[in-house]
Amino acid sequence: MPSEQRTLHALRPEQIAAYSECATALADLRRGLSSPDLSTRGALLAQVRRYIEDHLRDPSLSPTTTAAAHGISVRTSQLVFAEAGTTASRRIRDRRLNACYRELTRARPTDTVTDVAFRWGFTDAGHFSHAFTQSFGVTPTSVLTHARSTG
Repeated sequence: MPSEQRTLHALRPEQIAAYSECATALADLRRGLSSPDLSTRGALLAQVRRYIEDHLRDPSLSPTTTAAAHGISVRTSQLVFAEAGTTASRRIRDRRLNACYRELTRARPTDTVTDVAFRWGFTDAGHFSHAFTQSFGVTPTSVLTHARSTG
């Protein structure tokens, strides 16, 4: 076994993670993104937010795919969103939940909660229902039922 492989196997997981983070920071530094100024970070945040809005219905949308689409590391994306007081994951989830709420209030007679959730990129009905209830304090089924009874 080459010495590099023996050395890698001897590292603890937290050491490997630290080395990985350093490598990511170096890659960002080479691209000039490790410490963007405020206006650059603001512009980057606006671009990433727009990308999220444009791809909300894509079930594969994630912080990783979003960062990759902008040529930045996930860590840089985390830092940019942290300055805005949120995370990319939270932004994606919240925007999807809001879109589902809106659609449930205007759903067609044949729509189900699962149909709406899956149209907006959720892939697990149970997870969607739990997240929806946590966010809005009501179940998605009750929103749909109320909309149909008043609409």
